[in-house]
Amino acid sequence: MDIGALYLRHRDTLHRVAASVLREVGLQDEKDDVVGEAMLSVAANPPTGVHNWEAFLVRVVKNKAYDRIRAADVRHFGRTLDMDHDDQTDPGEDAIGDVDEKVDAARAGAHLWDSMAVLDERERYIVREHIQNQRPQGELAEELGVSRPRVNQILKQALQKLNDDLLRKGVTR
Repeated sequence: MDIGALYLRHRDTLHRVAASVLREVGLQDEKDDVVGEAMLSVAANPPTGVHNWEAFLVRVVKNKAYDRIRAADVRHFGRTLDMDHDDQTDPGEDAIGDVDEKVDAARAGAHLWDSMAVLDERERYIVREHIQNQRPQGELAEELGVSRPRVNQILKQALQKLNDDLLRKGVTR
């Protein structure tokens, strides 16, 4: 697999995809960086068994673009992320389902990130540490000076708040 040849063959498509995703939040000028990061990522960890390289590279570029958007915290400045029209090319039937799932997951993740604002500092900390960092509730209880059942209770209440906020926004997954 020659990454350089793959890039040359699909570069126009990859740059259009990156620009399309990033344009929604005003970051289209970063498309070259996103495509470069995507290609470096593929070169560092070459996949095996890829049947449709264009579809695979499109998926990697989209994921890098969504990562760039999340890292920039653009959503916290009131802009919305509308990804419904960013599939302007046909990546191939075998990848369409995968790409749609990734887009849905990115959209849900962005909404979830925004919904974390409904939680207080302690609730956010417990959700982040237990779910994202996979720390045991007992360890968190000891650190916070509360009982393990209390951590469990806070976690359940926080997850319910997040769920209610996501339902209020019409986000389902």
